[in-house]
Amino acid sequence: MIDTLSDVLRAVRLHGAVFFKVDATTPWAAEAPAGESVAAHIMPGVEHVIEYHVITRGSCWGGLVDEPAIRLEAGDVIVFPQGDAHVLSSDPGMRGRPDAAAFGAVKHSRVPVSLSINGGGSDGAQLVCGFLGCDARPFNPLLATLPRVIHLRATAGDSLPHLVELAVAESNQERAGGECVLSKLSELLFVEVVRRYRDPVYGKYVKRRKRFHAHDERNEFRTQDMVEIKESRPLSRTKRWVVTRLVERPEEA
Repeated sequence: MIDTLSDVLRAVRLHGAVFFKVDATTPWAAEAPAGESVAAHIMPGVEHVIEYHVITRGSCWGGLVDEPAIRLEAGDVIVFPQGDAHVLSSDPGMRGRPDAAAFGAVKHSRVPVSLSINGGGSDGAQLVCGFLGCDARPFNPLLATLPRVIHLRATAGDSLPHLVELAVAESNQERAGGECVLSKLSELLFVEVVRRYRDPVYGKYVKRRKRFHAHDERNEFRTQDMVEIKESRPLSRTKRWVVTRLVERPEEA
């Protein structure tokens, strides 16, 4: 059986880490800046940052800045695959004050970093906030197929609730190897989210194709070869990629 998802995940090289455990009481709002603005603080050298949030207790609202908010309950996971700025809050329509520099505390703290947002109210919510780094160039087929927001509810019989429970347990205890465990759990959570995601229109996984014009300097590659390409200076009106190596060549009949 061909496992396309595993092949894609191996190719994009995921790097995971859970960084924040948030306890908040109403009214509260937390606005996260775009992933590209926090990458240098939390994952230096990573090309693209995906943010996700697991609601571990209570409820809240979450979504893209200036877009309708989504109601989130305990056990829900919301993911922002394209690294867009977003808001989590006790009520829809609230805004926070994004501060990319605040993420610099991660460099000098043991993860997860505990964060308290005290609004003074009696109702509260608890979240585990994670960040996942991955390659974005020359072309990331995973990012190309995912939407700006993915919201999943925990359902009986799937592995997502168990991964969430493990993430919460590790976040609540300071044990040897905990940072490494949280990093791997972050990757597993994301993989499980991708496995459960279905195209909202067609109700199934949808394959998408993208055509690139790449320069073959020595004219050594053939039709149907699988090759690696990288972005270059513009070589013509449509050609701004070059072939770097052969990945796989079909067997000749």
